Amino acid sequence: MEPEEALAALQKMGEGPDDGIELIEAALLLAARDRPHVALDRYRAYIDEITGLLKQRLDTGDEEPVTALIRTLADDHGYRGDQRNYDDPQNANMIRVIDRRRGLPVALGILYIGVARRAGLPASGLNFPSHFLISVDSAGTRHVLDPFYHGRRLEAGQMRDIVRKVAQVPDLLPEFYAPVEDRAVLLRLQNNVKIRAVQNGQMKRAAQVLEAMVALAPSHGESWRELGLLRAQAGELRGGVEALERSLALPGDEVERHRTAILLQQLRSSMN
Repeated sequence: MEPEEALAALQKMGEGPDDGIELIEAALLLAARDRPHVALDRYRAYIDEITGLLKQRLDTGDEEPVTALIRTLADDHGYRGDQRNYDDPQNANMIRVIDRRRGLPVALGILYIGVARRAGLPASGLNFPSHFLISVDSAGTRHVLDPFYHGRRLEAGQMRDIVRKVAQVPDLLPEFYAPVEDRAVLLRLQNNVKIRAVQNGQMKRAAQVLEAMVALAPSHGESWRELGLLRAQAGELRGGVEALERSLALPGDEVERHRTAILLQQLRSSMN
């Protein structure tokens, strides 16, 4: 799939409601932007195969549903976090995550959520800081899973340890248990890619990532603002102005909006 084709498909998703986004398909489209000559059909077929295996387990009733999900993804297919090369860009590319069976917490979480839902298990990402976790509902019980560490189930004490060590937060807050929209999960995935591109001085790459982010989430003003800044830094003044105008047309932090308005005025002046 060519990058332009993938971007068009993401834009179509972005124009629709959040519940119209299919997480794994969206993640594959995002991955295809970086791997344009890789056919996605075999990855789609593979996801169907995994889902079929999970459904078989659920139909037999021999295992508790969440255990069946963990066994299917972590035990049978070997998905786990890449602890050795955490910052490797491949860990955020769904195509390479499937190839390597390794990934970032959010990339693995997308697989867990997507496969669980396809098999009939309600699942979602959690608004948990720094380290992405998911919740899966089974028989009226909510289970919190950590896909990065073999899909282990977490109790409150373990979650508290994570926020203290990783997020530098003293204790659990109620909002950490709140589900997040699928669009926000995908933005979190892409934000990992964007941050690493910026850290490596790959500004053109970062702008391409942001283009996919605004395609998928056209009402996310912060992404438009960042895209405008990167375009302006690259000398693409007209593109920078257009992105900043989109940013100002959307709700956002008033301080940032004021700064954006000043920058927009400066860019317009330099174009005259």
